[in-house]
Amino acid sequence: MTYLPPMTRLWSMIILLVKAGLGLVGLLMLPWACAPSPTATLGTPDLARSERWQRWARMDIEYLDGPEAEGRQTATRGFTRVAAYASGQMRQAQLQPVLVDEYRLQYAALLRRSAEVSVQLIGKDTTNALHGDDFLITGVPQELHMAGAMPSLPEVDWLQWSEDVHTREGNTSRWSVDITVDERVSTAPMHVVGMLPGSHPVRRDSVVLVLAPLDGDGLKGSESWTDGSDLSLPAAALLYTMRQMAEYQHTWASYTHSTLFGLLSGTRDDCQGPTQFIRHLPWERSRVSKLIVVSMQVDRACDWNALFGDSFSDNSGLDVVLLQAYAPYDALGAAEFGSWRRRASLMQSDALDEATTEVLRLAHRLLEHVP
Repeated sequence: MTYLPPMTRLWSMIILLVKAGLGLVGLLMLPWACAPSPTATLGTPDLARSERWQRWARMDIEYLDGPEAEGRQTATRGFTRVAAYASGQMRQAQLQPVLVDEYRLQYAALLRRSAEVSVQLIGKDTTNALHGDDFLITGVPQELHMAGAMPSLPEVDWLQWSEDVHTREGNTSRWSVDITVDERVSTAPMHVVGMLPGSHPVRRDSVVLVLAPLDGDGLKGSESWTDGSDLSLPAAALLYTMRQMAEYQHTWASYTHSTLFGLLSGTRDDCQGPTQFIRHLPWERSRVSKLIVVSMQVDRACDWNALFGDSFSDNSGLDVVLLQAYAPYDALGAAEFGSWRRRASLMQSDALDEATTEVLRLAHRLLEHVP
């Protein structure tokens, strides 16, 4: 047996006691060390109290329905701006782009545009009616060549007349309407898409698809008009939800499935944009476990159920959820063309407050549906 001096034996005993104490502390801490990360609480009060999230929601609405966006019509300067804005928001949230360093996708689609519009009012003086002042083309235009007399005017669902025309022209004037349509194949429909990878090694191969329209009806003459069906609230709710989920995922890895966020264009052109997007979906369609669409309550552009029924007919287990936002009509300006109002009236304080509150409500409902 090796002889150890008394002082050496003393230090050896102290070291053994310290090691034993550290081991005991480690055993006591083991349950906490092995516990899973806490589940994020996504209740409405937490979201509503966060001034930061509210500011971002308000910021999104102000930009997407603001003057710089020019109504967000597909294949226009205004839509290019909002696509760049949404792409920047996805990059800031650290979503994974579906292309190499690019969130914007483009697919060919058949678009219809009014190539030439001529509306003449023939009374004591012949005048050309002005788009945005005397009439609005408010949907997918059709060829139209008609003539008649006041007080009747052509009644089609995509053409709205101002009451000022009846007042100004009286009952003795005649009118003629000539509208030609340009139909062409275009690569202009642009979608902004980003992915939040899931945390589970197997379940991450399944994707939850969250979609919302990003485009609008564009300018009518020199101004942008809306009947509420193309407001930016669904897109703002998607961006809000995306930021929330990205923050929780980067911090706690809270979501096992991957989530693909898509802001779509071409929704106003007979839904050609979403049709092309689903056809060329950047994910295997059989791997889509849930599909959530956020739109306005009065969305007259897309029949989402019909679109998904045709596109996912081979995926019988797909869970489809449609969520709808409500326009703050009471706080918007007065309607001037049937139900159409100036989009700029949404920037009024009361209307903007109501729109922001609706985005928070919609985002909370959306979060409830994400597995």
